[in-house]
Amino acid sequence: MRFFSLIATTLQVSALALGTAAVNRPNSTTTLLVNAIVGKQNASSVECWAVEPGFQISPQLDKTGNNILQLGSLSSASYSVWPNAGGPIDLGFHNAPAIQWVVMLMGGGNITFPDPTTPNLTVSPGELFIAADVAGTSTDGHRTVGDSGSVVLQMPFEEGAIVNHTILSYSPCN
Repeated sequence: MRFFSLIATTLQVSALALGTAAVNRPNSTTTLLVNAIVGKQNASSVECWAVEPGFQISPQLDKTGNNILQLGSLSSASYSVWPNAGGPIDLGFHNAPAIQWVVMLMGGGNITFPDPTTPNLTVSPGELFIAADVAGTSTDGHRTVGDSGSVVLQMPFEEGAIVNHTILSYSPCN
């Protein structure tokens, strides 16, 4: 239970750190804009998604006034610490191991795609994104080059599930 409380707190902090990713200051009529790495027609690319439904004001007494956003049905979570090699860590081209939320807790990274016309995705500390270019949707996947010592939280969706969303653009969110 404490683990999920930590995740909830981390995501609330991440959402606050993403001030530019929310349409406005979150309230009952705004939503989270999130970058999604997707696989379509055997190629990975990045899209900007609006998570649905948007933020809701919590009615719970101990959380009154908090803006809450449901992340969907999750199956598990993992906490990953990248080696502290003193320089960038190149994870090479790979597919997402599962359709999942990813939170860059510390460090950062640059995600590129095999097609040079596809925009890069730069991920900063506190940023939340979705990796959905699993095997079978993309031949080569995406390439991640990250900061040495980065810390990443990965939270796969339950099999066959993904957060409700609307595609706003076929490029990173601004």
